Amino acid sequence: LLLFFSSASSLKFLCYSPRFASSHVNYLGKLSDSLVDAGHEVVLLSPIFDRNVRGAGSDRARIIEIPQSDIGREFEKNMNGEVMDRSWYSGESWEALENWGVMFDLWVAQCNHTINYPGLLERLRSEKFDAGYGESMDWCMGAIMGGSFTDQMNFFQRAFNFFNFFMYQRFNFQSTDRYQKVFEENYPGFPNVVDLMSENSLFFLNSDPLVDFPRPSAARLIDLGGIAVSNGYKKLDKGWSSILDLRPKNVLMSYGTFAKAWAMPEEYKNTIRDTAREFPYVTFIWKYEKPEHNVTQGIPNLIESTWVPQHDMLHDSRLSAFITHCGQGSTTEANYAGVPLIVVPVIFDQVRNAFQVKRNGIGLNLDKTDLGRPKIFKETVREILENPKYKNQAMKIASMLNDKPFTAREIFVKNMEFLAKHGPLRQLDHHGRHLNVMLSEVFDSGLGGPGTKKARVIEVFYKALEVEVFMNTEGSSNFWNDVPLFQSLQGWSDTQVLYGENCRDHILQPELLERLRREKFDAAYVESFHFCAPVLFHLLGIDKFAITESMALNDGWFYYTQTPSNPAYVPTTMGSVAGEKMNFFQRVYNTYVFSLVSHFYVRNAQLFQDAIKEKFPHLPPVRDLLSENSLVFVNSEPLVDFPRPSSARMIDIGGIVVSSKHEPLNKTWSNILSLRPQTIFLSFGTFAKAHLMPEQYKKTIVNVVKKFPDVTFIWKYEKPEHNMSAGVENLIESTWVPQRDLLHDPRLSAFITHCGQGSTTEAMDAGVPLVVIPVLGDQYRNAHQVIFVKNMEFLAKHGPLRQLDHNGRNLNFFQYYLIDVIGAVAVV
Repeated sequence: LLLFFSSASSLKFLCYSPRFASSHVNYLGKLSDSLVDAGHEVVLLSPIFDRNVRGAGSDRARIIEIPQSDIGREFEKNMNGEVMDRSWYSGESWEALENWGVMFDLWVAQCNHTINYPGLLERLRSEKFDAGYGESMDWCMGAIMGGSFTDQMNFFQRAFNFFNFFMYQRFNFQSTDRYQKVFEENYPGFPNVVDLMSENSLFFLNSDPLVDFPRPSAARLIDLGGIAVSNGYKKLDKGWSSILDLRPKNVLMSYGTFAKAWAMPEEYKNTIRDTAREFPYVTFIWKYEKPEHNVTQGIPNLIESTWVPQHDMLHDSRLSAFITHCGQGSTTEANYAGVPLIVVPVIFDQVRNAFQVKRNGIGLNLDKTDLGRPKIFKETVREILENPKYKNQAMKIASMLNDKPFTAREIFVKNMEFLAKHGPLRQLDHHGRHLNVMLSEVFDSGLGGPGTKKARVIEVFYKALEVEVFMNTEGSSNFWNDVPLFQSLQGWSDTQVLYGENCRDHILQPELLERLRREKFDAAYVESFHFCAPVLFHLLGIDKFAITESMALNDGWFYYTQTPSNPAYVPTTMGSVAGEKMNFFQRVYNTYVFSLVSHFYVRNAQLFQDAIKEKFPHLPPVRDLLSENSLVFVNSEPLVDFPRPSSARMIDIGGIVVSSKHEPLNKTWSNILSLRPQTIFLSFGTFAKAHLMPEQYKKTIVNVVKKFPDVTFIWKYEKPEHNMSAGVENLIESTWVPQRDLLHDPRLSAFITHCGQGSTTEAMDAGVPLVVIPVLGDQYRNAHQVIFVKNMEFLAKHGPLRQLDHNGRNLNFFQYYLIDVIGAVAVV
């Protein structure tokens, strides 16, 4: 689902929903109803393709109906005839796609009919919409508004998956030239329709990460799986209820809208009839479109109907199983109802959905050709009815889905409101889409406290003088000097032995472990580079834990985030190449930094492991323990960060450390800001001490201050004995500054900062202009409290969330980036 924006002050939405298939129409209708229920106005544009699709899917939106044309009647004929008939016979998805060629011509012609419908475009313009949405498969919408395997594949399966990927790309784009011609004939000089479609701000997917395959994602991609599932359900009426009372078990069979049951080969129908006879104690309810075929004749426990109250029936506890084509809508309904499945995918995404069912253990998969093998079909039905594990797992999944931290409806409405107020969201565009496929894949005592006033704190005191000395002298001094990145990372590696020893000798002690075990924690969380924590969690038996990053996502930590990065266009956290638009040499350096940090992460984990292995010789690898996390919270805000790949396990909580409150400055600080017309604040954070910067840097700052006598400069400087402000009247130094309150004072003109994640977020929240001088780490790259709490509650209740793990982290570099497949194809 794509969203487009046009500037307006009111919240009025346009939905483009061609009436061609019930599941698609109902999905868009549910989205529209969600917005109307939230107090907004929705106009639903509904060109009629197929009269068998009843209604526009919404009973709350205002409908603009485009009557069926001759083109629509031809489309309807094909949808209910030869094209869909062939769906049962096509062996592979790409063959089914080839059969759809004639449908594209009709779709384009219908678009031409729609845009030329008398007075339509003028009427739509007069509505003054401020946002719109529709499905991405219809290119007309963008212009009007302005796999077959599991995730664990061998080489040949990955090669075939790669082939299918390009076939689907061809399928999706093959009609664009025809759409372009239609619009250019009506509006000479019309922009490229592909470019128009790419101007979307948000992309909603009818997918739920808890049951879908884990995949790379991005900030603009928002999962709405379950939104089309009605929040409530009704009890079956007397007629249907009496049918479910006939026998001890009941099975519902429905193959959806596209592949009509009446069009399946006769041998498939015979298999279904024979299976019903095999299980006389089971009532089989078959959604079948042509009653004149009399397919149930002579079989008392096989009941056919042209329509079934599917949603209500799935929620009836008497239903034992659901045999389905595994369309997205039907599968989602079954997932939320906790019904075990037998899935028989026929076409398109149904094949992929079927392997989700298998992966989640909530049902059994059959190829559609298995309907021609009576023995296989009968044994599958027997297994689903007699083995309770499928029902148990289905109920577990349903419990999780119905208890998610945020409902799909909430997510959709809030994002649409945000888009309407602040869009278009061009900052979510990333440079990777302009690259071709080869380029695109390429313990310190001075801290003062634990950082919380509300949590119960257990302090562990130990001598970490070596670490503290490093942080306050040599290590911090190196931050200011232009030392090679390798040397800086080497210095951090040297501390891992010290961290490991302190963890071994002071944290992992029997007395403390026993005290923590008595607490009986539900879940835990820690920052990613604290290797002691996953060891502690392991020893305590805590398997529900989350990882967080106080800075933006670290480079090369794919093994624990299970989310890839693209150094071709995503700036590394530790590198000095800060832009996303990089030339060849910058991409080389960015890739070098990415690889270097990845290397040191592995090395640091091993150094830590070596430091504690004498005491814990049988401990699993620390990296493996860390990778067992369920969620990764990142201190990043997609609206200001560089767009990057993401995944369902990654949750952005940028701004969580920014207090929602700020106080007026006290009299002393207020007087300082009143001294001159303008005031500038300088602070370089905790790691890179200002007093350790090279003397020439300090002199530069002092000289600049002298050149602006009408500006007060406030410099956070740790060593007052250096007398940096001596003789400089407008330079005020202080070892501590009320930074947040100062940033929110309207008299502050600018903030000169190291661009640490916390300081940068605070400044953006306050709306203060920045001069950024990155020193180390994520600062080069940087140049939601409710979200965190709700996700942690969900993890504690339903974790560990192993379904968010994906198999990509078990592939090597050549396998992950398909280099072996591309190489084999190139040789051929």
